Amino acid sequence: MGRRLLFVTLFLVAVLLVLLGGGLAYASREPAWNPAYFTPHYQGKYATLEQAFELHMKALQATDAILYNEVLGYEYGLSDKDFPLYSGPMPTIKELKVDGDWGFIWADTHWEVNFWRVKGRWVFQPEDLRFILLQFLKWLGR
Repeated sequence: MGRRLLFVTLFLVAVLLVLLGGGLAYASREPAWNPAYFTPHYQGKYATLEQAFELHMKALQATDAILYNEVLGYEYGLSDKDFPLYSGPMPTIKELKVDGDWGFIWADTHWEVNFWRVKGRWVFQPEDLRFILLQFLKWLGR
């Protein structure tokens, strides 16, 4: 009985380490940035958080996957049939915070919107598994 418990414990520890390693590898992977979205034109268009937020909201309200990809800085894989993602009034910014290359906006619609400064412009960061893992690792490092 003691050997079986030891075996099960070691197996679970090994599985946990593999999952942790995979999670770290996944979180540290950058999206496949599209160089076309990082030209001086787009760097000017997304120079401030306010500009990036406004264009992000327009992308959610439009039936335009290309604009959404532009806000992200990479091809996300949504098609025009997935839009509009939001049909309410244009939210206004209630709180804006910048910490290095990370930007945060709290809107009057109670939305939290995160952005990263990448290659001279702001890009929208969806709150996906990668983002949650990065925030958790950042929290652990403080």
